[in-house]
Amino acid sequence: MNINELNIKRPFKRDPDLAYDDEGKTKKDTAAGIIDKVTVYLTGKKSEVYTKLSKRYAEIDEIEKKINKEKAELNTQLTGEIEALFPTSDDIHTRIVDTVSLVAKLAKAEQAGTISSFNANGFIDELADMFPELNDAMDQLRSKYTVIKNVAAKKSKLLKPKVKLDKATDAEKSAFTESAIGDKVMSYARNAYNYIDELFTQWDGKFNNLQSRVDTAIAA
Repeated sequence: MNINELNIKRPFKRDPDLAYDDEGKTKKDTAAGIIDKVTVYLTGKKSEVYTKLSKRYAEIDEIEKKINKEKAELNTQLTGEIEALFPTSDDIHTRIVDTVSLVAKLAKAEQAGTISSFNANGFIDELADMFPELNDAMDQLRSKYTVIKNVAAKKSKLLKPKVKLDKATDAEKSAFTESAIGDKVMSYARNAYNYIDELFTQWDGKFNNLQSRVDTAIAA
């Protein structure tokens, strides 16, 4: 489900009963009215839905930490298993292990060495300073090799939410701890995942591996 299917009514103007804060990238921009971001501050009943969402995020983050830790340990083991099948002379190649149940790949090892880069813009600017008579020619070359592309408008993308546990009550904090989640994790993991996935299907794929992991754990 995308945001347009949620039947959310967008306001025509800001709510006069809410506190909005316009802010530029710098204090100077803010003073000049060059606004980069706007923050609305919610309290009381208006913030209740976000309190519920923050709890779900905290729960899922806790689950994800466990999964990522287990995945990192599994990747370390798998890397060792693959390396044990190839001599060090094969490190310059991509190594592949093909079995009836799994195809595992190990990328080429990066060799020590040096990397050089060329600062074309700096070179051209310094050359123009050294030979002012070439400025017009430089500008023509810049125009010749500058490509301008039209960029299509895009919907606003949700950035990663920040759960402010430091401002939660002791009771709320305890609900997010590993010990409290341990006994419940399998019962609400699927619901929490599906809820967030339904709201934010365009988020950066953070939960792509979570569904299969939860399904496996529930089926066990």
